[in-house]
Amino acid sequence: MKEWRAEAVKEKGALLNSWNEEREEMRGEIDRLKGKVSTLEHQLMEVAASRVLEEGEIQPSMIEEPKDVKEEVRTIKEDEEKKSWAAVISESQKKVQEAEKWIEVAKKGKSKDAPCTPTLINMTLEEEQRRQTRALHVRVTGLKDINDVEKEVKTLTSMMGMEKPLHTKAWRVGKKSKGLGESSKERALILRFPSLEEKKEFLRKRPILKKTGVFLGDDLTLSQLAHMREVMPEIREAREKGKLAFYRDGRVVILERRTT
Repeated sequence: MKEWRAEAVKEKGALLNSWNEEREEMRGEIDRLKGKVSTLEHQLMEVAASRVLEEGEIQPSMIEEPKDVKEEVRTIKEDEEKKSWAAVISESQKKVQEAEKWIEVAKKGKSKDAPCTPTLINMTLEEEQRRQTRALHVRVTGLKDINDVEKEVKTLTSMMGMEKPLHTKAWRVGKKSKGLGESSKERALILRFPSLEEKKEFLRKRPILKKTGVFLGDDLTLSQLAHMREVMPEIREAREKGKLAFYRDGRVVILERRTT
């Protein structure tokens, strides 16, 4: 039981690290969108100001067409221009608000106006694209970070008894901790595979890493992590009853352990 609890604590730490990395990425996206909105608003003000200057420089004696007709044409043009800019700004603001809500919902685990945590994001194309991309990833935590991904991968494959790697690309994610010794946090290592079959073949060797402190898992999106937080009590309860329980592909999987 103590051994299981120790592994559970390590898994929790890895999950929290992953959670913080995802939150930092989303904050960066929010800052980018806010900057875009600010730029568009500034450009809109410049357009409006230039209109005023242009019209202010026109003298009544120089106007060849009737004043009421000119005013009508000018008003129509300005309205169309403002509508165009307003539409772009509105869209950017909507994205900013949506991104902020994603983080808020993920932090709390639930939202008053959302039946379940991932619902808000699952309806977006961006979220679906993230999931499709990350479906081919494996997140490795607990592997010593020596600032040399190639050597780190060789260490991992050696630990797993593999002669050659199955993945096509590897990289570290998150900010490297400035801590020293055991208190420092290792950045997660992401492995990308050419297909789901290669990924599954790689994960079949996961039991070899038991008791090594190295964990292999899915590279979950922010909404999937939030959903995982929701269902963790169910997973823990099943494990305490001696069942095999884990989170996979956005759902809880509970299996009876084989008896020999």
